Order: sequence, then C-alpha cells, then structure tokens
Amino acid sequence: MGLEIKSHFEGDLKPKNSLSDWNCKDPTRLLSLIHELMSLYMAYQKKHVGEVDDERLKFDINTIYSL
Repeated sequence: MGLEIKSHFEGDLKPKNSLSDWNCKDPTRLLSLIHELMSLYMAYQKKHVGEVDDERLKFDINTIYSL
C-alpha cells in the first residue's frame, strides 16, 4: 500500500514512490524525496505566479527555472 498525498495544484491523489519506498539507511532516498518536494513546490509557485500581474516576479521565477 503506497503513501498518498493531495496535490494542491493537480487536485488529485497520486502515489509518491520516494515515501512509499523509503529506506532510512539509503541516502539516495532522501535525495529523491528532496527533489520531489522541490518539483512540487516549483510547480505550485509557477501556478501562482501566473495568476499575478507582476513582470519582475515572472522574470525571477523564469530565471530560477532556467537553472
């Protein structure tokens, strides 16, 4: 049984392999979780930036995405 979380920007439940396949002795699992959380956060922020009419903010977010 996999762990599920609600995605605020997708509106559905989906399994998160980095948590359901967790092994505290494997440092690559922590790195995988961090990458997954960063991706979710970036997608969430990108959605909200699109709702704001601020060219400087949009430029900053696009610069971060290009890294």
